[in-house]
Amino acid sequence: MIPVLAPLFPGDWAAHGDGVALAGENACGQPTVAQLLEDAEALPLILARQARHFGAAALAPVASVWTLTYFWRLLPPVAAAASVLQRVLPTAARQVKPQFDGDGAVLRLLIPHDGQAQPGSDTHARYAPLLHEHLEPLATRLAQCARLTPKITWGNVARYLDLTLSQLMQAMPGNAQLAQDRALLLDAPLWRGEPNPMYRAPREVVRDTPQGPRAHALLRRCCLYYMLPGHGYCDLCPLSAPNRPLRETRGA
Repeated sequence: MIPVLAPLFPGDWAAHGDGVALAGENACGQPTVAQLLEDAEALPLILARQARHFGAAALAPVASVWTLTYFWRLLPPVAAAASVLQRVLPTAARQVKPQFDGDGAVLRLLIPHDGQAQPGSDTHARYAPLLHEHLEPLATRLAQCARLTPKITWGNVARYLDLTLSQLMQAMPGNAQLAQDRALLLDAPLWRGEPNPMYRAPREVVRDTPQGPRAHALLRRCCLYYMLPGHGYCDLCPLSAPNRPLRETRGA
């Protein structure tokens, strides 16, 4: 974990901050995300390892589930730094060096330094390197080599960005910046006049609980997990049969 983030990920939370670390001397020679995206064979070979791991032939669901691990390692520490500490970590694709396990899943992402404090900067300024210089080219390359539509990639980003910011909001209810960042990143249809790829009108399913009926927010997009051999739909997948007739659209 990056030392500056340690106070935000105490105890059992520490595992959620370990996905991003400072690159040491042993990272010399490792390719950056940008280099992997530019290499015609690199990302397809990584996804092929994941496909063998899952026993799957279709690359789109493999690529989608691969991004779930990738984003779960990347987003919690980066979002915590940006929204709580007002600190921008160096997360452009040319700055990040990913490490993978034997099956091609991301273990951690290494960055060259612990970022720059930007107190008072707006949401877009603090998140632009992550969104536009890392996630955007990654989504484009996955569409090219795995036929994974970018809306699914961005739906997976939104899934873990929402979870991270919502958990931080619960832990820090007095932090207005967290709520503002979440609203601008996830609930605004436009980013500075351009369509927000993570936006989708919220949908809910109402389920009976011992405490009475309770509304649960559905995921923005299906992650295609059900297409992997031996797997099914996520509990809150919008395509899951139990959720289709019950879901309600708000703000449409």
